[in-house]
Amino acid sequence: MTLLNIPHFKDGKLTVRLLLDEELPRMGKDGYPQEGGFFLSLSDGNGKKTIFLSEAEASLLVLRLSRAIDIHTTLFRQYEAKARKERQSKKQEKRQDGRNQQDPEEIDWSQVEDQ
Repeated sequence: MTLLNIPHFKDGKLTVRLLLDEELPRMGKDGYPQEGGFFLSLSDGNGKKTIFLSEAEASLLVLRLSRAIDIHTTLFRQYEAKARKERQSKKQEKRQDGRNQQDPEEIDWSQVEDQ
C-alpha cells in the first residue's frame, strides 16, 4: 500500500517522484510471524531505484528525521525573531530621526528663548 507519493515538477513537467510503500507483517509459511518493512523509491524519467527498509531501519530514519526537523524549526524561529528585532530596530531609528526634525507645531515655544 502506498503511504506517500511526492511528485516534484520543473517547468510544469514531472521530474522526480518519491514513493513510500509498506509491506505489512505477516505469518510465514513455517508458522512464524515475519516482519514487515517499507519500500522507499525514487523515480525520474530514466528509471526507478527502490530500497527496502526494515522496521528497525525505518524507525531510526523517522527518529533522526524528526530530530533534524526539530533543529531546523528551532533555528528558523531564532532567525525569524532576530530578523523581526532588526526590522523593529530600524523602524525605531527612522522614528527617532523623524523626531529629531520636529514639526514646528510640536515644538513647545514657551521653552524657546527670545533672541
